[in-house]
Amino acid sequence: MANIPPEEIAELHEDAIQRLGTKEANLIDTANRISQPLIELLVAYTTMGFREHLKKREREEAILQRSERELTIRNKIAKVFLTVPDDEMYGEVLTVVLEAMKSKHGLFGYIDENGDLTAHSMTRDVWDQCRIPDKKIVYPRQEWGGIWGRALTEKKTLFSNKPFKVPEGHLPISCALVVPVIHHGESIGTLEVANKATGYDDRDIQLLETIADRIAPILNARIERGEHEKARKQTEEILKQTVADLEHFAYVVSHDLQEPLRMIRSYMQLLSQRYKGKLDSDADDFIGFAVNGASRMQTLIQDLLTYSRIGTRGNPCEPSDCEDVLKEILANLKLTIEDSGAEVTHDPLPTIMADALQLIQLMQNLIDNAIKFRGEKPPHIHISAQQKENEWEVSVADSGIGIDPQSFDRIFKVFQRLHTKNEYPGTGIGLALCKKIVERHGGRIWVKSEPGRGSTFLFTIPAAEGDGLR
Repeated sequence: MANIPPEEIAELHEDAIQRLGTKEANLIDTANRISQPLIELLVAYTTMGFREHLKKREREEAILQRSERELTIRNKIAKVFLTVPDDEMYGEVLTVVLEAMKSKHGLFGYIDENGDLTAHSMTRDVWDQCRIPDKKIVYPRQEWGGIWGRALTEKKTLFSNKPFKVPEGHLPISCALVVPVIHHGESIGTLEVANKATGYDDRDIQLLETIADRIAPILNARIERGEHEKARKQTEEILKQTVADLEHFAYVVSHDLQEPLRMIRSYMQLLSQRYKGKLDSDADDFIGFAVNGASRMQTLIQDLLTYSRIGTRGNPCEPSDCEDVLKEILANLKLTIEDSGAEVTHDPLPTIMADALQLIQLMQNLIDNAIKFRGEKPPHIHISAQQKENEWEVSVADSGIGIDPQSFDRIFKVFQRLHTKNEYPGTGIGLALCKKIVERHGGRIWVKSEPGRGSTFLFTIPAAEGDGLR
């Protein structure tokens, strides 16, 4: 097609005007002279426009295809981050990246809390075939080197399509592209791909940088979560060990103290029997104080020993019928109930998953306390239970002297007493023991009360399949 310059069009236009103006114009001749070039001009410009349209459309389609490809990759990686456990996540992300980058080898790592690069995911054959002595997956910052070390420290993308000089035993690297994963201006990880058959170009760089940008906030969240989880587990382990040590200490102390206390008590009782009335009244009182003190100390140690064994000497949880448990408790407290004139009633009680012996200890302590802390009238105690969502809530209500709400938290602590031993006997461990038993079963315990209006102690036990009323 002819490509007619604009100046020729102007000349044709001027010539036509002159002919028309001098009346020498021959309209047919003029039309013939200008029509052919104009037609050629129109065709040429139409063709050029069509070509530009095609090129624009091709560019738009390429952009659309690249966007769809990036979206697909991003969705795959997001799915991995959301659904795959940490120990598998890095390898799964690397698989997606290698497929997208058409690369044979690669690495996806993160910067740990010590500032070192941890590369959980390398291409499997790289690790298997690598013959470097003392190969590792954690690279201390002071050992960072080569293209990947520079990319991390300089926080910029680096690549080369020339064969790399690698240590003896390392797989050959013909080309490589390294993109640091940057979050808030800091390198938190790295994406590395290598050995693409055609080498890497600007499109590869743009794609891997886009992937790194999308990964950065999610990777940062996973790293922080992992650090928090690690710190939480370490704290839990320390607490578990501390509790275990304290329980062992309490057990050893209470166990080892029992024998000398038993001996002291025995000899003091022997003194009382042999010399009572033979010495002055003060001596009799002193011996009585010593015997009572030794007896209280022995009771205290036995309670402490029981408390220390809750977490270490418990039985496995099994279906336990609360009505059978209550029958055994009432038999154990038969004399106490008769002496106090107490009335114990109950609603239908369920079968729950629990350590039956500890359940007896728990409910017997609560019922015994309800009898002990009674008013002037014979106590009335009522036991009931109801299922609430995924747990059973058991209540022990009494008509006793009640508790000041300001003391609710205090009463569940070891050795915390609201009354003197002369007013009400005991060691101050009973409710602490109840709390520990409930917590061992995964429940909670609390109290509702007012002075002079009785108390209701409530505790929960997680419901299990098969639990229920008779």
